[in-house]
Amino acid sequence: MDLRRCRQINKPNLSPTNKRLPAETSDFSKSQSPTDNLQQATCDQHPKSSAPSNLIEFPLSTVRFGGFNIPCAGGGYFRLFPYMLTRKLLDSLNNIGKPFIFYLHPWELNKNLPEVKSANFLEQFRTRINLQKTEEKLKKLFQDFEFSSLLEILDL
Repeated sequence: MDLRRCRQINKPNLSPTNKRLPAETSDFSKSQSPTDNLQQATCDQHPKSSAPSNLIEFPLSTVRFGGFNIPCAGGGYFRLFPYMLTRKLLDSLNNIGKPFIFYLHPWELNKNLPEVKSANFLEQFRTRINLQKTEEKLKKLFQDFEFSSLLEILDL
């Protein structure tokens, strides 16, 4: 799921048997990038925000290394980095008891994504790098880690 777009979810009474959304919902967002402010961010750290009080922001996961935040939350970095690096970064978060945020765009699983002729070289590179490897890497990720929803992690 791409959390860059707000998703409305049910705060109270969401159980596996009750999937309906009541009138009272909260928005979840990933609008801030933890690599912008060079602070390690995981889903248990909420950045200061000027967003409405019902918006809970979850910065994408990063690992602090050599004075930099290395993004490891998925998307283009998942396609760009070798799988073993992604695994090592995510393991480092889990080893200190921190869950991680991970996402992929649906199009990142399309090995036959049409080329956009008007895109420049950098746009083409960022969009197409390692598309043919994404599905296999995702299968490895599912074998190596346990996943849950934000609702379950935060016990909402």
